[in-house]
Amino acid sequence: MTNWEKLYREATDERDTLREQVKLLEEALGAKMPGPSFVHLTTHESRLFGALRSTAFMTKEAILNVMYGGMLEEPNQKIIDVYICKIRRKMAPFGVEIDTVWGRGYCISDVMKARINLLEAECQQALFQQSKPVAA
Repeated sequence: MTNWEKLYREATDERDTLREQVKLLEEALGAKMPGPSFVHLTTHESRLFGALRSTAFMTKEAILNVMYGGMLEEPNQKIIDVYICKIRRKMAPFGVEIDTVWGRGYCISDVMKARINLLEAECQQALFQQSKPVAA
C-alpha cells in the first residue's frame, strides 16, 4: 500500500467516524426529531419544536446550535423568541403550550408532551381510518 492510499484510507475512516459522531450529537440534541403531524410547521419551527420535545429544557444557545449549528455567523438569539411565538400561535388551538424559563430558555412540560403524543396518535388514527377501503 502506497503512502497516498494509506492517507486516503485514514481520511476516509476519519470522515466516517466524524459523520457518526455528528449523527449521535444531532440525536442527543433532538435535531432530527420530526415536528408534529397534526399542525403545519416550517422547517425551522419543526426543528425547534422537535428539539424542545426531546429534552427537559433548552437554553437559547442550545436551540441556536440545533437550528444553526456550524454556521460561521449565527443569527441573533432574538430569532428564537420569534420562532417560539409562531409555534405557540400554531399550537394554541390544540392546547399545547411552551413554557418560558425566564432569562434561560424554553421547555415543554411532561403534561404537554403527553398531550402532544395523544394528538399524534389521534392524527395517525384518523389517517389510518381514511386509508381503509370502504366496504361495498
